[in-house]
Amino acid sequence: MTCALESALWSPDGRMIFKRFTTKSIVTRDLETGQEKEIYRWVSPAFVSRSTSDLSISRDGQRLAFVQVGGDAGRKDEEAGITTLNVIPTAGGEARELLRAHAPEVISEPTWMPDSRHIIYARSVVGEKRQFTLWRVPASGGEPQSLGLTMAGLQPYGLN
Repeated sequence: MTCALESALWSPDGRMIFKRFTTKSIVTRDLETGQEKEIYRWVSPAFVSRSTSDLSISRDGQRLAFVQVGGDAGRKDEEAGITTLNVIPTAGGEARELLRAHAPEVISEPTWMPDSRHIIYARSVVGEKRQFTLWRVPASGGEPQSLGLTMAGLQPYGLN
């Protein structure tokens, strides 16, 4: 691949790396064979701008959670100012959207709970005094639940 690497994530067994590229794709690389496989690519109409971010692999190694950021809130396309939390099998397949937030609200920093059944994520509202609240949602879908934890001005990097 001739794209710029944005982020990389190890599989729990240490045999694969999951890589996100600026071209809106997620690729696996088998460290034993060197084989790469694209497991996800965002294909959008020309007027829609989206990108993937914040990869997190489940503890059982079966699923990958990621955030998609939709365009620039200043643009007038249908995806502007939208962030979504998505889950995809690590072997590839269809991504499933779990949550959607509209600007000024933002979803970020997904991380799997040890049971591989729930995802914790940060929810924030962009503004003068940005605060991040932590939430939990079932990876199979369902209602999000606030964990009652709020951090003012501090982004919760590395929740793993």
